[in-house]
Amino acid sequence: MAIPDWPAGLPVKARMRPRRWPESHQPPAVTEVEDGPDVMRARAATVVATIDYAIVMTDAQVGVFRAFAVGTLGRSTGHFRMQVPVPGVGYRWRRCWIKGGRWTVDEIGSDYLVSFTLCVLGG
Repeated sequence: MAIPDWPAGLPVKARMRPRRWPESHQPPAVTEVEDGPDVMRARAATVVATIDYAIVMTDAQVGVFRAFAVGTLGRSTGHFRMQVPVPGVGYRWRRCWIKGGRWTVDEIGSDYLVSFTLCVLGG
């Protein structure tokens, strides 16, 4: 099954730029030895950035988002591809998911603020 893309009609730019991104590497795995210095080796791990995301959407866009989140993501692994801000690079396509499958929708004037924690695979 192909990973779905973020719906084309929905905005990708967050209301505010995410302020923190985790380090893009893992510390080495350390093994103590009986005689001599500890042995350090690269740790095999997938790097996942978790960022708080909030996007301003119209009423119609919130409907598209809900249909995507419940209908598409809710019936699959929940992973999707989305353009996200990469520090120092700009917006790039990355594999993502919404942490816990939870989001909130708050009314702000005539629009809505859709907020969630976005998990982004490094790449």
